[in-house]
Amino acid sequence: MSSLWNAKQQDPLVEAQNSGATVTLTCCLLCSGAPVGMRIEGLLRNVQGREGQLVVQTMTLVGGKSRDPDDRFDFSFQISSRNSEDQGIRMGAWGSGLILKTAYGQDGKLRVLNLRFPHNYTVRPLRRSKRYLWKGEFTRLLSVMLVDKAPATREELAALLRGLQNGDLSHSQLVDISAGGVCVCLPEDMARPSFSSGSIYIVFFIPSKADEAEFPFVFLARRLGLGVEPCGKGTAVRLCFTDELNWAHHHRTLKWMPVELDGSSRLSGILSQYDTEGGTDE
Repeated sequence: MSSLWNAKQQDPLVEAQNSGATVTLTCCLLCSGAPVGMRIEGLLRNVQGREGQLVVQTMTLVGGKSRDPDDRFDFSFQISSRNSEDQGIRMGAWGSGLILKTAYGQDGKLRVLNLRFPHNYTVRPLRRSKRYLWKGEFTRLLSVMLVDKAPATREELAALLRGLQNGDLSHSQLVDISAGGVCVCLPEDMARPSFSSGSIYIVFFIPSKADEAEFPFVFLARRLGLGVEPCGKGTAVRLCFTDELNWAHHHRTLKWMPVELDGSSRLSGILSQYDTEGGTDE
């Protein structure tokens, strides 16, 4: 669990239960004999350590190709914390866990899921950066890769960029973007990597209004979960930027700047140029 959570307070799962926070799951379950991707919202009950029950309130089918059903799920929820000045702060929590058991009502609808949450997951203050609904013409270049580790040198990055120029990388549909992350349509194998995988997403991005002489945006990112936004091809995935490449660092070894808490100030400046063309506060 992230150290940003005050350990003197209650466990985030207990806090979510006691405050009545809505917990959102994305998973793939059998429905009428076929695997179906689902987005489930509900309330936590009977939290005991890392296990608890989710009482289902709403279910939404997630578009895109469904994987084989399994017991994995991604989760997210929001709770309140207080800082040293005793001011309220909204905290976001997310991670992945296992479905232990499902219970259905007499009408055949899913009612309760018994869940096991991980010992380690992220809890951090929520950002409030503007989210921009994106159009295809706003993008000059966009590509997302899934790699085992981040490039450490300019030579390794150049090899990735050559692959991009040769069309080896996946050109993806960007649904929306903020200074802190993106929702992007990805192929199924990238949208749902192995449960035990420690893979990292690399996002190459050049918006249409960036100067021709500017370096591209290069971000390291991690998956927050699946989105419900429609995709022409693939599955909508929400990615959070964790690090941004510092092009001003003129050395063979690359320098990555952490941006997970505040987002990218450079990207924020570019995105503000699209203010007259749509945007919404998160």
